[in-house]
Amino acid sequence: LMVEKLRKSQDTLIQKQEMELKLQQEHLNKVKMESLLKESELKFLHMQINPHFLFNTLNSILAIAQIEDAEKTSEMISSLSVLLRYTLNTVNEKLPLSSEIKIIENYLFIQKTRFGQRLNYRLDIDDDCMNIQIPSMILQPLVENSIIHGLESSENGGNIYISAHLKQQKLEIMVRDDGIGIPSDVLERLNHPDTADDHGNRYSIGISNLQKRLKIMYNENRIEITSAIGKGTCIRILL
Repeated sequence: LMVEKLRKSQDTLIQKQEMELKLQQEHLNKVKMESLLKESELKFLHMQINPHFLFNTLNSILAIAQIEDAEKTSEMISSLSVLLRYTLNTVNEKLPLSSEIKIIENYLFIQKTRFGQRLNYRLDIDDDCMNIQIPSMILQPLVENSIIHGLESSENGGNIYISAHLKQQKLEIMVRDDGIGIPSDVLERLNHPDTADDHGNRYSIGISNLQKRLKIMYNENRIEITSAIGKGTCIRILL
Protein backbone atom coordinates (compact mmCIF):
# COMPACT_ATOMS: atom_id res chain seq x y z
CA LEU A 1 0.00 0.00 0.00
CA MET A 2 2.86 2.34 0.88
CA VAL A 3 4.63 1.52 -2.42
CA GLU A 4 1.39 2.24 -4.31
CA LYS A 5 0.98 5.60 -2.52
CA LEU A 6 4.59 6.50 -3.26
CA ARG A 7 4.10 5.63 -6.93
CA LYS A 8 0.96 7.81 -7.13
CA SER A 9 2.76 10.60 -5.34
CA GLN A 10 5.65 10.30 -7.77
CA ASP A 11 3.29 10.36 -10.77
CA THR A 12 1.55 13.44 -9.35
CA LEU A 13 4.91 15.14 -8.85
CA ILE A 14 6.01 14.31 -12.40
CA GLN A 15 2.74 15.65 -13.81
CA LYS A 16 3.14 18.81 -11.76
CA GLN A 17 6.70 19.28 -13.02
CA GLU A 18 5.58 18.71 -16.62
CA MET A 19 2.79 21.26 -16.18
CA GLU A 20 5.23 23.79 -14.70
CA LEU A 21 7.62 23.24 -17.60
CA LYS A 22 4.78 23.71 -20.07
CA LEU A 23 3.70 26.93 -18.36
CA GLN A 24 7.28 28.17 -18.36
CA GLN A 25 7.57 27.40 -22.07
CA GLU A 26 4.31 29.20 -22.79
CA HIS A 27 5.55 32.18 -20.81
CA LEU A 28 8.82 32.19 -22.76
CA ASN A 29 6.90 31.99 -26.04
CA LYS A 30 4.71 34.89 -24.93
CA VAL A 31 7.75 36.98 -23.99
CA LYS A 32 9.38 36.10 -27.31
CA MET A 33 6.22 37.01 -29.23
CA GLU A 34 5.93 40.35 -27.41
CA SER A 35 9.57 41.04 -28.24
CA LEU A 36 8.98 40.21 -31.92
CA LEU A 37 5.88 42.43 -32.01
CA LYS A 38 7.84 45.34 -30.52
CA GLU A 39 10.63 44.75 -33.02
CA SER A 40 8.12 44.61 -35.89
CA GLU A 41 6.47 47.80 -34.65
CA LEU A 42 9.83 49.57 -34.54
CA LYS A 43 10.67 48.35 -38.04
CA PHE A 44 7.27 49.49 -39.29
CA LEU A 45 7.79 52.96 -37.77
CA HIS A 46 11.26 53.07 -39.30
CA MET A 47 9.81 52.10 -42.70
CA GLN A 48 7.33 54.96 -42.39
CA ILE A 49 10.12 57.49 -41.80
CA ASN A 50 12.08 56.56 -44.94
CA PRO A 51 9.18 56.96 -47.42
CA HIS A 52 8.17 60.23 -45.73
CA PHE A 53 11.67 61.57 -46.27
CA LEU A 54 11.73 60.19 -49.82
CA PHE A 55 8.41 61.83 -50.78
CA ASN A 56 9.54 65.18 -49.38
CA THR A 57 12.80 64.90 -51.32
CA LEU A 58 10.98 63.98 -54.53
CA ASN A 59 8.63 66.93 -54.10
CA SER A 60 11.63 69.24 -53.67
CA ILE A 61 13.29 67.85 -56.83
CA LEU A 62 9.99 68.15 -58.69
CA ALA A 63 9.69 71.82 -57.69
CA ILE A 64 13.24 72.50 -58.91
CA ALA A 65 12.58 70.70 -62.19
CA GLN A 66 9.43 72.78 -62.75
CA ILE A 67 11.29 76.01 -62.02
CA GLU A 68 13.97 74.97 -64.53
CA ASP A 69 11.28 74.04 -67.11
CA ALA A 70 12.56 70.45 -67.19
CA GLU A 71 9.26 69.02 -68.35
CA LYS A 72 10.42 65.43 -68.93
CA THR A 73 12.15 65.33 -65.55
CA SER A 74 9.02 66.67 -63.84
CA GLU A 75 6.88 63.98 -65.46
CA MET A 76 9.30 61.21 -64.42
CA ILE A 77 9.44 62.41 -60.80
CA SER A 78 5.67 62.75 -60.68
CA SER A 79 5.22 59.20 -62.05
CA LEU A 80 7.72 57.82 -59.56
CA SER A 81 5.95 59.56 -56.65
CA VAL A 82 2.59 58.11 -57.68
CA LEU A 83 4.11 54.64 -58.04
CA LEU A 84 5.85 54.71 -54.64
CA ARG A 85 2.81 56.05 -52.81
CA TYR A 86 0.59 53.39 -54.36
CA THR A 87 3.08 50.64 -53.48
CA LEU A 88 3.30 51.68 -49.83
CA ASN A 89 -0.37 52.44 -49.24
CA THR A 90 -2.02 49.43 -50.86
CA VAL A 91 -0.18 46.43 -49.43
CA ASN A 92 -2.46 43.35 -49.28
CA GLU A 93 -5.46 45.36 -50.50
CA LYS A 94 -7.86 44.70 -53.32
CA LEU A 95 -8.49 47.57 -55.71
CA PRO A 96 -10.22 48.08 -59.07
CA LEU A 97 -8.24 46.95 -62.09
CA SER A 98 -8.37 50.57 -63.29
CA SER A 99 -6.08 51.55 -60.38
CA GLU A 100 -3.53 48.91 -61.39
CA ILE A 101 -3.66 50.08 -65.00
CA LYS A 102 -3.00 53.67 -63.95
CA ILE A 103 0.02 52.58 -61.91
CA ILE A 104 1.43 50.38 -64.66
CA GLU A 105 1.12 53.29 -67.09
CA ASN A 106 3.20 55.43 -64.71
CA TYR A 107 5.75 52.64 -64.39
CA LEU A 108 5.94 52.11 -68.16
CA PHE A 109 6.36 55.86 -68.70
CA ILE A 110 9.47 55.77 -66.48
CA GLN A 111 10.87 52.72 -68.28
CA LYS A 112 10.03 54.13 -71.71
CA THR A 113 11.97 57.28 -70.83
CA ARG A 114 14.89 55.09 -69.84
CA PHE A 115 14.87 52.71 -72.83
CA GLY A 116 13.53 55.04 -75.52
CA GLN A 117 12.80 53.28 -78.83
CA ARG A 118 14.07 49.97 -77.47
CA LEU A 119 10.86 49.53 -75.44
CA ASN A 120 7.35 49.58 -76.86
CA TYR A 121 4.16 48.53 -75.12
CA ARG A 122 0.44 48.16 -75.78
CA LEU A 123 -2.49 47.81 -73.39
CA ASP A 124 -5.66 45.96 -74.37
CA ILE A 125 -8.06 46.23 -71.43
CA ASP A 126 -11.80 45.56 -71.77
CA ASP A 127 -13.96 48.33 -70.28
CA ASP A 128 -16.12 45.82 -68.40
CA CYS A 129 -13.02 44.64 -66.50
CA MET A 130 -12.01 48.01 -65.12
CA ASN A 131 -14.10 47.86 -61.92
CA ILE A 132 -13.21 44.28 -61.01
CA GLN A 133 -11.42 44.11 -57.66
CA ILE A 134 -7.97 42.52 -57.85
CA PRO A 135 -4.99 42.27 -55.46
CA SER A 136 -2.84 45.39 -55.61
CA MET A 137 0.59 45.45 -57.27
CA ILE A 138 0.25 42.31 -59.37
CA LEU A 139 1.02 43.84 -62.77
CA GLN A 140 4.15 45.83 -61.96
CA PRO A 141 6.32 42.83 -60.88
CA LEU A 142 5.38 40.98 -64.08
CA VAL A 143 6.13 43.93 -66.35
CA GLU A 144 9.38 44.58 -64.49
CA ASN A 145 10.34 40.93 -64.99
CA SER A 146 9.65 41.21 -68.73
CA ILE A 147 11.80 44.31 -69.03
CA ILE A 148 14.73 43.20 -66.89
CA HIS A 149 14.96 39.54 -67.92
CA GLY A 150 13.30 39.59 -71.31
CA LEU A 151 14.20 42.86 -73.03
CA GLU A 152 17.04 44.63 -71.23
CA SER A 153 19.79 42.34 -72.50
CA SER A 154 18.37 42.28 -76.04
CA GLU A 155 20.20 44.66 -78.37
CA ASN A 156 17.00 45.63 -80.17
CA GLY A 157 14.81 45.74 -77.05
CA GLY A 158 11.28 44.53 -77.66
CA ASN A 159 7.58 44.82 -77.04
CA ILE A 160 5.31 44.25 -74.04
CA TYR A 161 1.62 43.48 -74.44
CA ILE A 162 -0.74 43.71 -71.45
CA SER A 163 -4.32 42.49 -71.73
CA ALA A 164 -7.31 41.91 -69.46
CA HIS A 165 -10.49 40.13 -70.55
CA LEU A 166 -13.38 38.26 -69.00
CA LYS A 167 -13.15 34.57 -69.76
CA GLN A 168 -15.88 32.24 -68.48
CA GLN A 169 -16.82 34.77 -65.78
CA LYS A 170 -13.23 35.04 -64.60
CA LEU A 171 -10.72 37.83 -65.16
CA GLU A 172 -7.81 36.77 -67.35
CA ILE A 173 -4.77 39.04 -67.18
CA MET A 174 -1.81 38.44 -69.48
CA VAL A 175 1.62 40.06 -69.74
CA ARG A 176 3.50 39.02 -72.87
CA ASP A 177 6.86 40.01 -74.28
CA ASP A 178 8.95 39.04 -77.31
CA GLY A 179 12.22 38.98 -75.37
CA ILE A 180 14.90 36.35 -74.92
CA GLY A 181 12.68 33.87 -73.04
CA ILE A 182 13.22 31.83 -69.88
CA PRO A 183 15.45 28.72 -69.71
CA SER A 184 13.42 25.50 -69.48
CA ASP A 185 14.77 24.47 -66.05
CA VAL A 186 13.92 27.88 -64.57
CA LEU A 187 10.49 27.81 -66.24
CA GLU A 188 9.78 24.41 -64.70
CA ARG A 189 10.60 25.70 -61.22
CA LEU A 190 8.52 28.84 -61.70
CA ASN A 191 5.48 26.81 -62.72
CA HIS A 192 5.87 24.47 -59.72
CA PRO A 193 6.64 26.85 -56.83
CA ASP A 194 5.57 24.37 -54.13
CA THR A 195 8.29 21.89 -55.03
CA ALA A 196 11.00 24.31 -56.13
CA ASP A 197 13.84 25.87 -54.18
CA ASP A 198 14.38 29.16 -55.97
CA HIS A 199 15.98 31.13 -53.17
CA GLY A 200 18.00 33.91 -54.75
CA ASN A 201 17.19 32.93 -58.33
CA ARG A 202 17.33 36.14 -60.37
CA TYR A 203 14.33 35.20 -62.52
CA SER A 204 12.00 34.27 -59.71
CA ILE A 205 12.01 36.88 -56.95
CA GLY A 206 9.15 39.07 -58.21
CA ILE A 207 7.09 36.19 -59.61
CA SER A 208 7.70 34.01 -56.56
CA ASN A 209 6.50 36.73 -54.19
CA LEU A 210 3.40 37.27 -56.30
CA GLN A 211 2.68 33.53 -56.39
CA LYS A 212 2.89 33.37 -52.60
CA ARG A 213 0.56 36.36 -52.20
CA LEU A 214 -2.04 34.93 -54.56
CA LYS A 215 -1.87 31.50 -52.95
CA ILE A 216 -2.51 33.03 -49.51
CA MET A 217 -5.50 34.92 -50.92
CA TYR A 218 -6.96 32.19 -53.17
CA ASN A 219 -5.50 28.96 -51.70
CA GLU A 220 -4.04 27.94 -55.05
CA ASN A 221 -1.51 29.01 -57.66
CA ARG A 222 -3.22 31.41 -60.09
CA ILE A 223 -0.22 32.03 -62.37
CA GLU A 224 0.70 30.10 -65.52
CA ILE A 225 3.94 30.85 -67.39
CA THR A 226 4.86 29.82 -70.93
CA SER A 227 8.11 30.75 -72.62
CA ALA A 228 10.41 29.85 -75.50
CA ILE A 229 14.04 30.87 -75.87
CA GLY A 230 14.39 33.63 -78.44
CA LYS A 231 10.62 34.06 -78.80
CA GLY A 232 9.45 35.54 -75.52
CA THR A 233 7.36 34.87 -72.43
CA CYS A 234 3.68 34.95 -71.54
CA ILE A 235 2.44 35.16 -67.94
CA ARG A 236 -1.26 34.46 -67.42
CA ILE A 237 -3.24 35.15 -64.25
CA LEU A 238 -6.81 33.91 -63.78
CA LEU A 239 -8.78 35.55 -60.95
